[in-house]
Amino acid sequence: MAPDMADWIILTTAVAAGSAVQAATGFGFAILAAPVFLAVLNSTSAVPILVALHVVQCVVLVPRTSAGVPWSQFRGLGLGALAGCPLGLLLFHAIDVRIMKLAIGGIILCVAALLAWRRFWPIPGPDSAATEAAGQRSGLALGITGALSGALTALLVMPGPPLMVHLLRHPLPPAPARSLSIMFFATCYVAVLAAHVAMGALDRAGWETVLALVVPVLVGTFVGFRLAPWLSERHFAPVLNALLLLAGLGALWSAL
Repeated sequence: MAPDMADWIILTTAVAAGSAVQAATGFGFAILAAPVFLAVLNSTSAVPILVALHVVQCVVLVPRTSAGVPWSQFRGLGLGALAGCPLGLLLFHAIDVRIMKLAIGGIILCVAALLAWRRFWPIPGPDSAATEAAGQRSGLALGITGALSGALTALLVMPGPPLMVHLLRHPLPPAPARSLSIMFFATCYVAVLAAHVAMGALDRAGWETVLALVVPVLVGTFVGFRLAPWLSERHFAPVLNALLLLAGLGALWSAL
């Protein structure tokens, strides 16, 4: 069933908000938008639609951040994702929308808990020597993180949580962390979108939904870029935590 006007307003607001948070911080697009899309569309088709929308955003994000990517860590994540993406695609075709809503709700609540933990028990920023040593020690962790992120991209359009956990354990300065996440997520989304298109997961109605929401994605992205230099984590973190809590509980509620 095609979305009515109220549904379109909800979907537009969700992608604009998610795009703004993603552009400002490097995380947040699917974490905010996926529960809304699954609740409104009530179909697993929400996942390839969101993947396609995020690819649109990545066309704008990647050129602005590629210069700051720590490529050694990106390679480790990418190799892991090669194994994780096919597994996620298999699971995507094996589960129904209710299980997907429950999984997304649970993951979002875990992310909210992690962000609250980081807020109250912050991790000191590493110096350059510590960052280099941590990168050398975390090769296996990068591969596992990449595999989990790749699987979650294909299954739930949500690659961020594993990388967030990795960066809590092996912190980077904010700018390289943001560049790494944006470049890695873009790679995962492009690969998963190609797979979804090849398997026919996006029908005509799905592509029409994508085209209708391109403008809100771009508007949200540019708003996020404008906000990023003025963003204070002290003020932004409580708002983000509240949004995540509502999104997670909403996803669980819509599954019941």
